[in-house]
Amino acid sequence: MKYLFFIFVWLTLLVPQRLHAQSFDFDEEETDSNETSSDFSFPLKFKVSAKESQQIEPGRSIFRGLSIYEVFDYTRQGFRLRIEGTGNFNNAFRSEDDPDEVIDKHELEFIPRELFLSKTLGNASVSLGRQIKSLGSLDLLSQLDIAAPQDSTQLFFVDPEQSRIGQDLLAVAYFTETWQLWFGYAPKPLSNREPEAGHPYGLPSGLVTGQKNQAEGPDWYLEIKQKHSFGEFSILVAKTHRKDSLLVTGRDFSINLEHPDYQLVGLGYLVPLGSILLKTEWARSFDFPDWEPGVSSFSGDRSIVDFYGIGFDWFHDVWGQLIIEFSDSSSRSKSNRNWIVDRQRAAISWSNRFIHDQLTLGFTGLVFEEIKNRLGRIDVNFELTEDLSLDFKLTSIAIESNDPFYAGDLESFDRFDVGISWSGDFQRL
Repeated sequence: MKYLFFIFVWLTLLVPQRLHAQSFDFDEEETDSNETSSDFSFPLKFKVSAKESQQIEPGRSIFRGLSIYEVFDYTRQGFRLRIEGTGNFNNAFRSEDDPDEVIDKHELEFIPRELFLSKTLGNASVSLGRQIKSLGSLDLLSQLDIAAPQDSTQLFFVDPEQSRIGQDLLAVAYFTETWQLWFGYAPKPLSNREPEAGHPYGLPSGLVTGQKNQAEGPDWYLEIKQKHSFGEFSILVAKTHRKDSLLVTGRDFSINLEHPDYQLVGLGYLVPLGSILLKTEWARSFDFPDWEPGVSSFSGDRSIVDFYGIGFDWFHDVWGQLIIEFSDSSSRSKSNRNWIVDRQRAAISWSNRFIHDQLTLGFTGLVFEEIKNRLGRIDVNFELTEDLSLDFKLTSIAIESNDPFYAGDLESFDRFDVGISWSGDFQRL
């Protein structure tokens, strides 16, 4: 499958036409561009990047090669076909003499993110296939965005447009001018895409001595939104599972990877205040499989988790775009041991464009557990031409907590990323 994908990519890239990077936009909204023209246009967008990602200390390469990201989004007579995927050729693991299983999986890979067909009938729509559905109000610290799995093989270094993997869903939506109802059903739910043992970001080799169990379905999600003059209110009810793997000690003392299920109910609220968008979330998770303090594996003890989040987006023509979010969650055991875990988080993201919009500067900061755990990233993007751009990222991490929730060698993951990208849109030919 991945070889067919690369053949398709290079055939499309060999078309000798001038493409426009300014029109490259990973917008998830459905467009009607194919509905309004009798001439067929090929709705394919792509981005080809040559990248080098280097871990600073200890020094080693994490990515060295090509990445190809493509989106095909065709709409006609109420039908919509969307295909989104990423292909990578990464020589870093071979050059660093990593285990053969890591090389075999990640040297040449194709990651299907979306492949679904939908039909709109009046105020209703039905979609079937792998699709990315965003839930919740917060952008950086959301507890309600639980439908789509994440690509964890690059941890927090993954590009934002490639951070999510679609969920295999049968989804039904009904909408009016003020109301929207969405229901998604996943009979065989997908979990996060995670690095295997031996990967620089994976678990130590030999730690998992038992099975790697998949999530047991079905999962389902019900979201109701109501728009009014003061903003947008949403309710979410879901039965789902932890997308990340938990270390679970079996009866034979083997260490297994599992994805236990839980239930959630949540509320979200968006309030526009001029150039500021105020965002709030509340969620309660029932029977949540959480880490017990001081225990390195999941003990089987379920908990109730209450989550509160607030933030705002601010956009200014001169000062750029600013996002600030805060959250607090409290996890308390349902057993007699009655342990409690409080986790506070804060996030900030800023970006702005300079030099006739050719230069984009950005900063992202995350803080966990007061100021014990910190992550900072600087992003620089410079558009050389309409088609070509240069990218540079520098990430620094400081971990001081002993909580197993943040355990690992994260502090040694400081790294920089450099790359050059070519973007295009076949609809602009």
